[in-house]
Amino acid sequence: MSSFSKICSLVAISLWSFVAYSQDGSGIQNLGPTINSNEVEYAPSISADGNTMIYQSSKEGNYELHMAHRDQNGIWSQSEVIESIRNFGNDDILIAGSSLSYDGNYIYFFASYPGTYGIEDIWYLEKEGDSWSNPKNAGPNINSEGYEGFPSISADGSKIYFMRSIKSSYKGKFCYQLYLSEKDDEGQWTPAQPLPSPISQGCENCPRIMSDNETLVFAAIRGDSDNYDIYQSRQQADGAWSEPVALDFINTDIDDLYGTIPSSGEVMYFNRNLGSSHDIYQIPIPKDLQPKKVVNIQGVVKDADSNLPMEVQIDVVKDGVSMGTSGLKSNAYDGNFTIVLKTGSLYNLKISPENYVPQTLIYDLREKDEYDLITRDIILEKFKIKQHFYTLIGNDTIVANIYVNDRLIDSEKGYFTVKADSSYAIRIEKEGIKTVKKTIKIDHNITVNDLYETFELIPEKLKFELGDKLAFNSISFETSSAELTDDDKIELNNVIKVIARNNILVEISAHTDDVGSAASNMKLSEARAIAVLKYFTDQKIPERMLITKGYGESQPIAPNNSDENRRKNRRVEFIVKEIK
Repeated sequence: MSSFSKICSLVAISLWSFVAYSQDGSGIQNLGPTINSNEVEYAPSISADGNTMIYQSSKEGNYELHMAHRDQNGIWSQSEVIESIRNFGNDDILIAGSSLSYDGNYIYFFASYPGTYGIEDIWYLEKEGDSWSNPKNAGPNINSEGYEGFPSISADGSKIYFMRSIKSSYKGKFCYQLYLSEKDDEGQWTPAQPLPSPISQGCENCPRIMSDNETLVFAAIRGDSDNYDIYQSRQQADGAWSEPVALDFINTDIDDLYGTIPSSGEVMYFNRNLGSSHDIYQIPIPKDLQPKKVVNIQGVVKDADSNLPMEVQIDVVKDGVSMGTSGLKSNAYDGNFTIVLKTGSLYNLKISPENYVPQTLIYDLREKDEYDLITRDIILEKFKIKQHFYTLIGNDTIVANIYVNDRLIDSEKGYFTVKADSSYAIRIEKEGIKTVKKTIKIDHNITVNDLYETFELIPEKLKFELGDKLAFNSISFETSSAELTDDDKIELNNVIKVIARNNILVEISAHTDDVGSAASNMKLSEARAIAVLKYFTDQKIPERMLITKGYGESQPIAPNNSDENRRKNRRVEFIVKEIK
């Protein structure tokens, strides 16, 4: 039988004979003239968000795949033929049975292109910006010497369901067996295996795996029926399939096929002849027959510096167990991605491309029981390490020669890019400063972008004059407080290093702003000096090297006319009083 005759028989027998809907039609809605025509439209496929549809139509003469988009008001656009499929073969090529991946980045379909594995093979396209790649064959682990058709790709891209001819008929209908192929750790399709009982019972058709990755909708002839009805089965935790349930809200006394459901799970798209032509319709799904609720995470992956889109693998960890990355990635041309997560679990989405800072997005859906769409862009930054150099004496930053793996870097730029799981030998040189040498290792699991490495630059020989002030970042206090902050203690540690390495006697000079009386401020300044003294002695600095002095409000360094200036006056300074 020729390809054209075969599809005509398949559709004419199992689809085109629709004459009426057995129920009263309540809730059924025609998608309108932008989708439908006076010709045949059938086998719709829908994206996860329900806003992109691909379907088969003869509205332009030959059977071709059409794509349409729905706007924010729910209005469908005029559909357009997918040109990369149209232009790949000639007019005699059969093209049918599309499956749009839930992220919108792939289209799977079957076609009778010559020179392939069988009568009809499964092919796919990959999105390339606003267009699509040329068709690519899905390979010999999916296709055989016979017929494969009506593929359905899972939401995570790791499984593909399809039907294969079994050279049999039942009650005058073509019968098929449903198959499954899964991707391995290398992202390659494994040899397809038939679905077991109770799915396979001798005459099945048109599988559709729903976005929850466990609800399978398919057509089958069962029991006393002479026609295809749509059934639903759920995969259990142990991998077995539940007994299929007939979807009687849509089944009629003639053939029913080609139901597809977006991630929201509340409506089914299907095709049927309800009078003038074979159109695509939608119908609400009873709540107890809806797929498990999911949450769609959608967004764009971009490089932080260039703002260009990136293709990255996304590892989904569900309740602590990795679900793999073989089928989940952002699109190389526009960076778009969609991740479908079933409610009831805790998820970590891990993105860790080479040379970039890994990111982990956490979605706790353990208590969630409704569909949701979350928009989240992912901006990836390259690994960078910033070097901050400063002197322990003086106010100005020292400009030094910085070598990384013996290569001089731009010290004004202040950073160099690094790769994860790599080591770097850093050397800092400047006349009058002790050479600094250090090797740093960048961990492969590093999760921060800016890696700060602070180097202490020590003069070969420190020279002091009596009355010199040791210049550090300000030690300041809250109003009426003598409490040291954590930041204050970090700065005091630098002072400790200078005192410990040099035989000098240092005065701890404490000051206040003008809030309060002069007498109370004098006592407050003395308390601040004592607080610093105690911290120094707790760090093993001998008390004989320290003098405390409170100056109250008598020596302001700024007018006490603003909060900022008063903050500057609430300070501690360190003055060299004796050189031994």
